[in-house]
Amino acid sequence: MWWKLVAIFGLGAFVLASAGLLCEPPGQEQGGQTAPVELSWVDEETGKVLFTVADIVRFDWEHQLFELERSRAMDLTTWLGTHWSATPGFEVRDADGLIYAGYFNAVPGLELAPKPNIVIPLESSWLHIRDSSSDEAAPSAARLLVALDEAGVLGEISDEEQPMPFNRICTCWVGDKQEIAVRTEYFPETFRVGEECRAHVFLSDSPGPRLTNAEWTITIKLLANEGRFRSESLIEGIEPYTLFGEGNGFLHCYICRFRPWQPTSGSVESAPEPGPGKVSLIVTAKKRNGEAVQTVGMWRTHQQKVTILPAN
Repeated sequence: MWWKLVAIFGLGAFVLASAGLLCEPPGQEQGGQTAPVELSWVDEETGKVLFTVADIVRFDWEHQLFELERSRAMDLTTWLGTHWSATPGFEVRDADGLIYAGYFNAVPGLELAPKPNIVIPLESSWLHIRDSSSDEAAPSAARLLVALDEAGVLGEISDEEQPMPFNRICTCWVGDKQEIAVRTEYFPETFRVGEECRAHVFLSDSPGPRLTNAEWTITIKLLANEGRFRSESLIEGIEPYTLFGEGNGFLHCYICRFRPWQPTSGSVESAPEPGPGKVSLIVTAKKRNGEAVQTVGMWRTHQQKVTILPAN
């Protein structure tokens, strides 16, 4: 039986608040053996929730297609693109426990065990699920159908509909490859006046004494109105999230959302206007020695052009 998963992505976000700004590694911790309280697709290895039924806009049961809320789809593809395995396992769970298990598959043409495979082309918004275990999975499928119906997300997706892929603006890696490098992905469609913007920040490093136990902050700067509007968003208290284990180096990914619509000191105008803008990002590592705070590292990503969209 072939299933398809469509991420026709619609706007929104998840992440943890910090000083009015949001930044969190992909996925949500579920606290060991505690089962999710709602229907959830969970990272088999860590127990982190990747998305829930609340993130599903529509699920077409007849065609086995579903539409994910847009920002959650951004999170999912980022998580998969940086995962140490090209085929990480997932589990579908609810408050009563496991419904079924399967694999994400980021390698086209790769045949995996006879479990549901979510085959994901990372550069596309179309995702496919291939299931070679339909007989064994029949009771689980019925249970999933009931859960989706109770959640009110069952709905038709016509053959004429096409998913809208999301674009990324990516910076080059900056920094010392022997210690740490930083790059950023911005999502242009989120730069809409009054709404939350999104950036994914990647740090690649080999642990060293200079950065051990450092405190990390991210500063995001926006210029608009031909430089007459300036804003500065500070995200503090970031905890490292390791996606690559020892032996492969480390890759930290931070999913941030922020509202850069308030002027900072030096801004001539009080509000941005729709039109051209420029965004840049600084990652800072600091260490405390008693009451003294010392900056032990700073990485500035290259300024990128964005189009500020009008408020809805």
